Amino acid sequence: MISLLAADWNFKFGKMPKHPTTAGDGWKFEFPYSLPSDRPPELNSVNYLNTTHFDKLILNQTLRMTFQVTQSDDVVFEYGFGVDNPGTRPANVRFYLQKGLILSNFANTRWWSNPVSMDLVLAKETVTIEVILTPAAWSNINGQMGDTNETTINGFNTAVAKAGKIGITFGGGSFFGHGVWVSQGSAEFVLTDYSIS
Repeated sequence: MISLLAADWNFKFGKMPKHPTTAGDGWKFEFPYSLPSDRPPELNSVNYLNTTHFDKLILNQTLRMTFQVTQSDDVVFEYGFGVDNPGTRPANVRFYLQKGLILSNFANTRWWSNPVSMDLVLAKETVTIEVILTPAAWSNINGQMGDTNETTINGFNTAVAKAGKIGITFGGGSFFGHGVWVSQGSAEFVLTDYSIS
């Protein structure tokens, strides 16, 4: 079982409070605001939001998330961009999986659902997305899909078996967790379910 208590979820990186706030049976948070001229904007963004997971995950289980992004009509979502991020994918949210409890930069210790994600501007109504815990549906820090070769397959399978944190990340362009903020209007992310079956 995955806890939906706001106090059990923690922001990582960016300039956010320690936890989201309680909203019904789930939680919510307001996307931070920065002017386009503010640099480096990543300091005022939401990047990672995850929870410690104590139950063993099993390959081929399904992660499911239900949420809504309540947003003003004039909202403009921003993400870290520049020469090192040439992609054009709009600001989005996706599933995140981490081997162990300690954040590491080794390639096969952090994994993102790929291509499963949701553009934030499209989530004005309640949406549900889901992803299967299988190597072909996830990519690592270096952007390699889990089924690229024997090393990535073993890396993903080990991360699932020894998962310490699961959750979501926010990004855009070519990056999945480098942060999102708004430069106009306002937006609130409201999560009502994050579960596994």
